[in-house]
Order: sequence, then structure tokens, then C-alpha cells
Amino acid sequence: MRGLSVKISICLLFTGCLTANKADRQLSRIASTFPGKVATVCSEKYPIRASIDTFERTEYDFIEVLQDTLNTLKIDTLVNTVTKQKTIRLPQKTKTVTIVHSIENQATIHSFQDQVSHLSSQLNDQKDKADFYFKWFWVLIAVCIALFGLHLVRK
Repeated sequence: MRGLSVKISICLLFTGCLTANKADRQLSRIASTFPGKVATVCSEKYPIRASIDTFERTEYDFIEVLQDTLNTLKIDTLVNTVTKQKTIRLPQKTKTVTIVHSIENQATIHSFQDQVSHLSSQLNDQKDKADFYFKWFWVLIAVCIALFGLHLVRK
């Protein structure tokens, strides 16, 4: 008797465990029946995370600067001034910062798509109903005109 209870306990233990395959089957069954509910629960449990990627690139450009040098030469009593111009290339640091924001939440997107498809089916039903009533409205107008014409003819 004791051996039987141990075997039953072990069988219940292994059959009662929720494995990954069982969870996938249950989730796919729920998702096929209530896709909007699954999307809503997933978006609440796993909210979106915005990722910001920053890339920095440093470049060096060269600026040409004119530098004046003044040489004064004295030869006897005559002062001779010679001006020379030199071009020097100085590095200039240019920093380019690129920031990329990316936000994506597939659960909310799926939930919105489900709502849009539901609302579009409701809209199509309302359009069909409006077309039906529009046709009967014109039939009623035609009948009223015909009855009014008959009333005028009898008088």
C-alpha cells in the first residue's frame, strides 16, 4: 500500500509540473482565443524600454592661419623692414554627436492592431446598415411623393 502511494505521488508530481512545452501550448491556446488580452497582459508585465545609442566621432580639420613675422635689418643708417607671411596649418577639433532613439513595444502594437481590426469590422457593419436605411429612406420619399401626387389628382 505504501509503495502504491509513493508511485501515485511521483506520478502526480511529474504530471503536475508546468514545463516550458506545457506553458507554450497553454499560451498559444489563450493567444488564439483572446489575442488582445495576451497583448495587454504582456505590455503591462513587460513595459517598453527606450534605448538611446550615442555615437561620437571626432574629426580634425585644419585651419590656415597667416602669421606675420617682422624682421628689421639695420644697414648703416638705412632701416630696412622686411615683412614675411607664413601660413600655418592649425588643427581644429570637430566633434559630431549622433543620438539614436529607438522605442519598440510589440505587445502594444499587437493590441492596437487587434483593436483596429475589431473597430474596422464594426465600421463595415455600420456602413452596411446605413446603406440599407438610406435605400429605404429614398423608397419612403418616393412613396410619399406618389401618395401626394394621387391626392392632388383626385382633387
